Amino acid sequence: EKDGRTGEDRARIRALLKRSEYATLFDRAALSKEERMLEYVHATATYGGAKSVLNRMDEFGWKHWMMNVGDGAKTEALEGVLRSEKPSVVLELGGYCGYSALRMSECLPSHSRIYTIEPHPCCVAIASAIHAYAGVPSGRIQILNGTLKSMLPILRERLTLDFGPERSGENCRVDVVFLDHDKSAYLSDFLLLNNEPNNLLRKGAVVIADNVIFPGAPDYLEHIRALDCFDSRFVQGSVEYSEVRDGIEISTRIK
Repeated sequence: EKDGRTGEDRARIRALLKRSEYATLFDRAALSKEERMLEYVHATATYGGAKSVLNRMDEFGWKHWMMNVGDGAKTEALEGVLRSEKPSVVLELGGYCGYSALRMSECLPSHSRIYTIEPHPCCVAIASAIHAYAGVPSGRIQILNGTLKSMLPILRERLTLDFGPERSGENCRVDVVFLDHDKSAYLSDFLLLNNEPNNLLRKGAVVIADNVIFPGAPDYLEHIRALDCFDSRFVQGSVEYSEVRDGIEISTRIK
C-alpha cells in the first residue's frame, strides 16, 4: 500500500472510526459519549483519587473509544519526558476531556503548572469537572477556552501572574509543549510558538506531538525533522484504546 498500511490496518481504522463518532466530535449530539464518561467516573472512581479517575477513564475508553492519549507506549514516553525534564510550565494544545492533563499532572513537581488550550466549551466543562473530582489543586491545571492564537495574550498574563519576573517579558517561555489537537494545526501552531515575535520555546524546551501517524501530521513531521535547532525522535505505539499503528514525535530544542 502507498501509505504503508495493510488491509488489516485499514479494517481496524474503519472499526475505530465507527466507535469514535470521530467525524461529528464537535456536533453537540456527539458529546453524549463524553458526558456518559463523566457520569461513569463520578459513579465508579474514588473522589480525590487521580489514579482512580484515570483508571476509570481508561476502562470507559476501551469500551467506547475516546481521543485520550490512553495507556501504552505513547503515554509511557510522555511520562518519561516529564519525569526527566521536571518542567515548571507545560502547554497543552487540545485538552478534550482532561485525561492527558491529569496524567501529566501526576508526573510533575508540586510547583509546576499546566496550561491547556481547548476550543470546545463543552470539553472545557467536562475536563474541569474531571480535574475537580480527581482532587487537582487549584491553579495546577488551567484551561483556556479558545485557540492558541486567541489565547496567547492570556497565556502570557497567566505565566506572569503565576511565576512573576521569572516568566514575564522576554523570559516568557514554556518548557514542554504537548500537541494533541487538530492535526492540521500542528505546524502552524508550532511556528506560532517557535518563531518571532512570540519565541516561546527556550533552548532545552521539548515538543511532544501525538497521533503523528494516525490521523497523521505529515507536514509537521517534515518540518520539525528538517530543523537543525531541534533533535527529534519517534516513539512507536498505537492509537489510544486500539491496535491501530501510531506514534508520537518528541523534539528537543538544542540551540
